[in-house]
Amino acid sequence: PELVVQGSDTVMGARGMKLSELMRHHAAQEALVGLSITRDGAEVVIEATARVGLPKVDIHVVHYTDSETVAIRRGENAGRSITYSHIAKDWHTAGTWTDGDTWTGRAPAMDMPLVVMVQETGYGPILAAARLR
Repeated sequence: PELVVQGSDTVMGARGMKLSELMRHHAAQEALVGLSITRDGAEVVIEATARVGLPKVDIHVVHYTDSETVAIRRGENAGRSITYSHIAKDWHTAGTWTDGDTWTGRAPAMDMPLVVMVQETGYGPILAAARLR
């Protein structure tokens, strides 16, 4: 497998120690963006504040389910049931932030947990992320 950490570093293959090292390194970095998400009825209010000057960024909203068990019908796992976790059900861009110190927007809440990510446009690094269950 290939894993991308923070949108900028990659880990090829099953290299758990390398993955842990990269995750610790990125977790220790101060976020460039303050991010807050709250429910407001059928919507989610997203508020982002730049702590430094930012490049153009996209605000992504991903709705997901915690886990789902799927009966496999074909292939090498036919007849087995496999439980998958953190399954993305909906992913859309709530907006693009091009200038200013703050960005505020809304997105549908749906009836499932969600993650909001602030990512440098063009598949760049993720500058902030927040989860709402």
